Amino acid sequence: MVALVLVHNGMHQPQPQSGAAARFPESAAHWAELLLCALPFLLSLCVALILRGQDDRLEFILEPAEPAESYRELDELWKGDAERIRRGRRELIAHALLFGALGTLALGCCTLVILEAVSILEATPRLAGAVTRTSEELRASAELRRMVAVSVASATAVCFTISFGQVLVRTARQDLAPRALGTACRSLLIVVLTAVVTTGSLVYAGIADEPIEALLCGVVVGLLGDRIIEMVFDAIAIVFGVSSGSDDNLENFKLIDGLDEEERLRLSEQGISSLQSLAFTSTALLFFSTRYSYQRICDWQDQALLFLLLGEQRALSWREHFLVRGACDAQELAAKLHAGPSAALDSKALERLQLCDTDEAAVVLDRLTSHPDVARRQLWRRHVPRLQAARRDAAE
Repeated sequence: MVALVLVHNGMHQPQPQSGAAARFPESAAHWAELLLCALPFLLSLCVALILRGQDDRLEFILEPAEPAESYRELDELWKGDAERIRRGRRELIAHALLFGALGTLALGCCTLVILEAVSILEATPRLAGAVTRTSEELRASAELRRMVAVSVASATAVCFTISFGQVLVRTARQDLAPRALGTACRSLLIVVLTAVVTTGSLVYAGIADEPIEALLCGVVVGLLGDRIIEMVFDAIAIVFGVSSGSDDNLENFKLIDGLDEEERLRLSEQGISSLQSLAFTSTALLFFSTRYSYQRICDWQDQALLFLLLGEQRALSWREHFLVRGACDAQELAAKLHAGPSAALDSKALERLQLCDTDEAAVVLDRLTSHPDVARRQLWRRHVPRLQAARRDAAE
């Protein structure tokens, strides 16, 4: 709708006007175009206002399972990450407003270019009595600008509508990340530049000479979005015989039980792209910045730490034979085996543990029993977040 109204002047041949209808400030159509140009920013402002009220998770506090010195350390980390997320929320609102401002700026510039081109095309026929090369060049230049502006306006409207729909859905789910808005801004900029280059080349080559063709070109560019860059890189890779291949770190995420493709992509938006980053990212930070439950986050990090400490094959063997799900379960198993008699570790037990001999078993079990990272993971599992209101009610 925005594109259709915006390019109204560009889609029709200019007709001479006189009187009040020829004056821009008094034209209802022009004011409607200005209002529609401001629509992206107004919509993004609504998203920003919604984001300001989505601080539910920041109201959680960490309830200790038992009084301990370690609780104070975890509580400081919890409060520090909560403050970090509050600052990040303000940056998220700024990103949302920037996204809308870019859309409004692109549509506004297209409106001005179209109006200027139309005014030139209206005035140039008055020189028809003595057609000069200068007037023809002037008309050709104005027609080119009008075609490019029509294409950019339609591409911007389509790209913004798609991106805004995605942003709105994630805002409703309370799962909007700054990287998602950054990607939307990048897509919008790429679409604008691509529409300018593509339409300008088609018009200059004489392939496109009607405004409707420029409109369709802009729609196609807007639908493709930043996938245009991926297509270019894929084409270059095919020409030079280069293949990017799959990311081994992202493939390792498949080892984590209960982590699907959508959740892996969401974690990657938080900068988590490997088992190592998942295991050692702050639990509180993940809880505040995503919509996943505290128990699931602890479980994912526990599993990631298990694979880091034991390796893939050994961890899978422990999981298959001893029902070890994460590093905490592995530590409990190691403590029991390490405290028991060494004769209990026969050849079959060592094979299932993926250990060569009793000497290696002694080293591995001793190290795993006293590993500080596993002990910290145990602490995070014991403490449970509660709403501050719940604490106040309990105190009363």
